[in-house]
Amino acid sequence: MKRIATLAAGITIVAASYTIYIPPEGAGQTAEQPVILAKSKSAAQVAAGISSSDASRGVAVSTKLEAQENVLEKVDTPIYLDGKRVNLSKPSVIKNGSTLVPLRSVFEPMGITVKWDADNATVLAEKAGTHLTMKPGENTAKLNDKNVSLQAAGQINDESMYVPLRFVGESFNALIGYDNLTRTISISTKPYLKGKVTYLADGDTMDVLFQNGDTRRIRLIGVNTPESTKAAGIEPGGKAASAYSKSRLLGQNVFVTRDKTDDPYGRMLAYIHLESGEFYNATLASEGYARVMTIEPNTTWRTYFEDLQRAAQKEKRRLWSPDMYANLEPEVAGSMVKELAEAGIVKTSSQLAAPMTEGEFSKLLLLTLFPQARLLMTGYKVYEISKDENTQQIIQALKNKESSTELFNNEQLHSLILLSLGLEEGSLAAKTLDNLGLIPSLDRPVTVGEAAGIVQDVKSFLPSIQELKQKAKTIKPDIKEGIDGAVGELSDLNLADKSKDAGGWIKDTASGLLKKAPANGEGKQGEERK
Repeated sequence: MKRIATLAAGITIVAASYTIYIPPEGAGQTAEQPVILAKSKSAAQVAAGISSSDASRGVAVSTKLEAQENVLEKVDTPIYLDGKRVNLSKPSVIKNGSTLVPLRSVFEPMGITVKWDADNATVLAEKAGTHLTMKPGENTAKLNDKNVSLQAAGQINDESMYVPLRFVGESFNALIGYDNLTRTISISTKPYLKGKVTYLADGDTMDVLFQNGDTRRIRLIGVNTPESTKAAGIEPGGKAASAYSKSRLLGQNVFVTRDKTDDPYGRMLAYIHLESGEFYNATLASEGYARVMTIEPNTTWRTYFEDLQRAAQKEKRRLWSPDMYANLEPEVAGSMVKELAEAGIVKTSSQLAAPMTEGEFSKLLLLTLFPQARLLMTGYKVYEISKDENTQQIIQALKNKESSTELFNNEQLHSLILLSLGLEEGSLAAKTLDNLGLIPSLDRPVTVGEAAGIVQDVKSFLPSIQELKQKAKTIKPDIKEGIDGAVGELSDLNLADKSKDAGGWIKDTASGLLKKAPANGEGKQGEERK
């Protein structure tokens, strides 16, 4: 026989051995939120504070609001532990605003030894001398023999023990971050230092005063905000990112964790967490204030940052929004307009956020990468401005596309850049270009401002790409795979460093491989001389 108790904000139906909670209409329930079933009617009644007699009489229990607080909402919350996605045996749940996770799925990968004491119905967790005991349903736990209160009690759900993630994680000195925009959780188990941010140079560089009295300049790992100072050259979005970081970090206490190395400029490379647990490097990527930039060997959180960036691109947040180019600082907008004019593209500041046509982009590439092509406007022929047949073909192909009025997408952007550099799809140099991240992944037409920035980036790296093309011609197929993997390291360099250092890197790497397996019979000749 059914027994029904009407609550203030919903209905709980107790039938057989299941309790079913159905949220009321207008309570914000979505199709993705499941109706929640909890085994054991007595446990459900106790949790709701409803006596069996009340339930059997169908009495309205409007004062038992705590029943809602004990309802478990299953959620798909991706969890990243030290940069790697955790495979949960069962989904997380939300209770009283706290995230509860399957005990073993998360904490054993953290190096925490977990045991179940069946006689006392108690969870025992231990790591490096820290001991934690918890009982399902109790709002207190014992941490190293000291009683502590819990916002949400652990409990048995779907035959698994669920425990509050933040409480357990922080009990073992882990840093627990939560990104609101993507609803993802990060867990860092690395050692950390405590300090206070005293100064910010820009959006990703700051000074931190540590508890031992030392002050260090810190560069955030894995993210790169646009330049915000005149000395470095102000870039679109740079001042906004700098202002955001100053408003969030200046004067704040932070936890600083490191990866494998610092940079050659004496700066400490680090990840920053706020006292709330917020992972600030991740916030910059998620909010769209920074582009992902991971440099070997400091790549622990690369996958997580890239996932956050993809979400930011999809939602067109800040750097990934065409609207960003509609409100640029006058100095930045003026510089871009001037660069476009030098390539024969006449635009105003207000047009930088407008889509660019394939013809305009072809002309921009042509006159930026091949300045001599300006002579074509004075009556010169292609063969008169270049004696190289490949260059002649590239110039003519770009020239032929100048009349196109079609708005171009990311695929066309990629094709035109490869065309302008004389690269074949799938070639070693083309793969290197992709690894460098010079071509953004956009699911919309490319704006004038974005196109101008991309072309300038390609121009800065042009000498290194050309050098790699020449080196690639002499690489034997049997060692091509080795250098193909090695060029992936270039994707982890800051763009400013790429144009400066990549030429030397390519020379050293390619030459080193060639010495191991020289082409054109050089190795054989060398052996004969011995």
